[in-house]
Amino acid sequence: MDDVYKTLPRNERLQVATDVAHGLHDLHSLQDEKGRTAVMHTDIAVRQFVKINGIFQLNDFNFAKLVYQNSETGDLCPQYMGKAKDKNRSPEEMLLLDRNEVTEMMDVFSMGNIFYKLLTNERKYNDLSLEEAQEKIKTNQLPPLSSYLETSNLFIHVALKNAIAMTLQRYPKKRESAKEVYEYLAKELSKYEENTRGTNSN
Repeated sequence: MDDVYKTLPRNERLQVATDVAHGLHDLHSLQDEKGRTAVMHTDIAVRQFVKINGIFQLNDFNFAKLVYQNSETGDLCPQYMGKAKDKNRSPEEMLLLDRNEVTEMMDVFSMGNIFYKLLTNERKYNDLSLEEAQEKIKTNQLPPLSSYLETSNLFIHVALKNAIAMTLQRYPKKRESAKEVYEYLAKELSKYEENTRGTNSN
């Protein structure tokens, strides 16, 4: 999918965003007996989705992490990641520590990066050095949208901007779950398809 998104027609981008959210929702739906996410992908990016039978599906689980729980207390064991070394990571991975505690919400943030690409045709911080980008990521200073996209009321633009707001939040607890993002996008996609059918039938 890495090269595909730049040539995607605008009217297909909401479908792709929905596919992406669906894939992550399915993964995070693998839960323990208390309904807590039991698997983290930890490497969500455009390149991790492959198109199969017309649907972009989540792929490449080399870095997936099982979330264990303490056998005595039932509490989830802390999950750690090494310090991130690229521009595609979450703020919690950019802390100046050797090992940073993370949750499945890091996947949600990374999914937001894909929505940003679908909206803008650009990678975040594309014009910055790695060090400059990482400083921006720590405090979640998102690159400003073009004036056109910022003010656009096109249905697909609005849906993607809302999806970005649900996912690219500085603090994990302020992000929506993969399930909530998927349900939102699926609902918006259904509205868009219904409106398009109505327009075409007139």
